[in-house]
Amino acid sequence: MKRFYLDSVDSTNDYCKKNLSFLPSFCVVYTFNQTHGKGRNQRTWVSVPYQNLSFSIVVKKTIAQPASLSIMAALAMIQTLKHFQIEAQIKWPNDILIHKKKVCGILIEAITQDTQSNYVIGIGLNVNTTFFDETLKKKATSLFLELNKKISLKKVLSIYLKKWHKLFVSFEKNKDTILQEYKKYSCVLHQKIEFEYQGQFCNGEVLNILEDGAIQIQMKSKKITINYGEVSLKNFYEEGV
Repeated sequence: MKRFYLDSVDSTNDYCKKNLSFLPSFCVVYTFNQTHGKGRNQRTWVSVPYQNLSFSIVVKKTIAQPASLSIMAALAMIQTLKHFQIEAQIKWPNDILIHKKKVCGILIEAITQDTQSNYVIGIGLNVNTTFFDETLKKKATSLFLELNKKISLKKVLSIYLKKWHKLFVSFEKNKDTILQEYKKYSCVLHQKIEFEYQGQFCNGEVLNILEDGAIQIQMKSKKITINYGEVSLKNFYEEGV
């Protein structure tokens, strides 16, 4: 995969979208100094300059089930952290947690250009952050805080890209196996959750994660299937889901 390094950028995802015509498919744009990173639902992703890793992968290919990109991206991060002897979990749809604290966020954006479907997979990973302020320390962590040592940002990136590429090229043949592995690391599957759905707060139990990335939830009187962007999990940290 071709790599493009930026000394500083507001957002690697935004950079890729603006320069999509010039960027080859399956390239990665990365930086150690992202100044205005963003997450799902217009949230911000704060990263300490030159301590953490921010990167985006460009995929110029029609994907039958775009949500599979999120599954692969999250699972590749789980496998990358395992390389460093760190056990992590996936909080649906695409947060990576260590001991219930967020270490990585994933944002996938779809762009149509001249009838061609394109995708930008943005990833922010806390690598060498040594501390978080009072508002974040109960909800965030880093590889440094887990291992008590600094890690090469380029090494982490290289390992991740190898894991991701292997999953991507084998997905069609092995999607059932990959989905089962994804489920194994889910921290919401078979758990009771409180969530916001269609403007109301609801309760239910997550029954399954489907091939298209949706989750099935059993509510008191009915079973519903929810796709990305339609649900926000509540009380996760407080309740320890």
